[in-house]
Amino acid sequence: MLDAVGELLSRLTKTRAGYLDAAVSSRLSSAIKTIQQGTILIATSSISATATITAVTIGKAYVINLGWGQNNAAAPAGSDQPRVTLTNSTTVTATTAGAGVIGNGVTVGFVVVEYW
Repeated sequence: MLDAVGELLSRLTKTRAGYLDAAVSSRLSSAIKTIQQGTILIATSSISATATITAVTIGKAYVINLGWGQNNAAAPAGSDQPRVTLTNSTTVTATTAGAGVIGNGVTVGFVVVEYW
């Protein structure tokens, strides 16, 4: 099926020079090596926290922020939206704007995708 999708995209995106076609074909042929997911709890007195994952190749991986939830219903929504980063090959870091704004803490979900 991947070949059929690649062929369709190839036909839809073909340019005279073929640059876009080559880029699409190259990306479709990259298979996913690993998918890892988890959550990170940033405590009330902290501005960041980490999670340990199985080692990935930094240049072939990226992290997706799945969203967050405050552990204190009274805290204003959107007051301190955390971000996630792939700090190194085995660490995902969630960071907020500042301690004290997050009530009883913030839980952040993430997924790390690594390609071959």
